[in-house]
Amino acid sequence: RSYNFDSSLVQTKEDAIPRAGLHTIEHLLARLSRKRSDGMIDCATFGCRTGVNMIMWGQNRSSQIAQVSKSCLEEIAETTSWEDVPGTTIESCGNYKDHSLFSAKEWAKLILSQGISDDAFERHVI
Repeated sequence: RSYNFDSSLVQTKEDAIPRAGLHTIEHLLARLSRKRSDGMIDCATFGCRTGVNMIMWGQNRSSQIAQVSKSCLEEIAETTSWEDVPGTTIESCGNYKDHSLFSAKEWAKLILSQGISDDAFERHVI
């Protein structure tokens, strides 16, 4: 069975991550999440540019996904280099030119500074 986790990264109706930065976050989250959690099927951005959908196999809980997301964002913010970003060639992405590692790193830092909650209905920062 698969599960979809809607992961808002910024406050909806108040902010939006620029397209190129979010595109890079999406590609990195997909790759890094697969290293940290079994069952990652897909990671796709919200059209409103406020977060991502993480589609997973198995019995993952929101607390596990929040911890994985936090760990991935920490790696993006601190250690990721351009060579680490997947899907930046014509063969690997339909919009391979639309990436910004600088934006992805800055937004990851901002998101982390505001805290990651593991509860969709009550703010519980991990």
